[in-house]
Amino acid sequence: MPKVPKQRTETPREPTEDTVQDDSGDASSGAIASSEALLKQFSEMIAAQATRAQIAMDQSLARLDSSLDAKIDNVIRRIDAVAASCDSIVARQTEAEDRISALEDTVTPLKAKVDELAKTNADLLVKVLDLESRSRRDNIRLLNLRESTEGADPIAFFEKFIPTLLQMPVPVIAIDRAHRGFGSPPDGRPRPVFIKLHRSRDVTAVLSAAKQQEIMNGQKTPYQGDSRVFGEYRCSGCKRTWQSANSWANMGQECNRCNINIYPHTQRPLNKPDGLDKSDPHKSHPQHLCEKCKRLGRYCRGTYY
Repeated sequence: MPKVPKQRTETPREPTEDTVQDDSGDASSGAIASSEALLKQFSEMIAAQATRAQIAMDQSLARLDSSLDAKIDNVIRRIDAVAASCDSIVARQTEAEDRISALEDTVTPLKAKVDELAKTNADLLVKVLDLESRSRRDNIRLLNLRESTEGADPIAFFEKFIPTLLQMPVPVIAIDRAHRGFGSPPDGRPRPVFIKLHRSRDVTAVLSAAKQQEIMNGQKTPYQGDSRVFGEYRCSGCKRTWQSANSWANMGQECNRCNINIYPHTQRPLNKPDGLDKSDPHKSHPQHLCEKCKRLGRYCRGTYY
């Protein structure tokens, strides 16, 4: 039987000081190498992050620059528009100042002319009022003449009518104008007639003759009471005469031929007619010719007796 060789058992040797020092140096070298690798990796990662951050920052700055450029361009355009508007305003203001200055230069002499014209106008107004007053001195007014009595030619009519009415010694007086007043009197009476005489002395003669006949006086009739009386009338136009038992103080009756209001020249009481009671008692009273009836708006006989 073969012999099995004995394995040689080696007793481990305790490490010596040199062996320990070699192992320790290898470990330090590996740690340093590992740290350098980590540092290199960290450096590369930081460099990559920095690159990406720089790229993002560059992109953001580019967008900001573009946005700022657009906004600044808009602001510049608006500033240009405001500047143009200011230039326009300045030009218009300058033009307005020039025109105002020109107007002031024109108005200054005109003001003196206006003051002069105002003074002249005041003087002329005084003269016109004086002339108007002098002109009115030649006017007379005729009352209670029935409308349209003067016809189409009032001047020719009154030139003969006034001397006849007032029994003046002249057959005709010269008249410049004759016309009715404007508007109708509220009591229904005829409109007054305004007559402009040509000569001032004719005015004096007419007024004197009218005063003598008591036409211009408040007492237009001989009787001045409130009762009804007998009256005798004589038309100055056609010379027609008539009597009436419906005669009143300061009231006349129209002539049925001439349509002229005639005041009675003689009046007597009803109980003492003295010959004036010749009117027909059965004849109706012409109310359309009686001034008293027209004033009352009814038959005058029912008021007083």
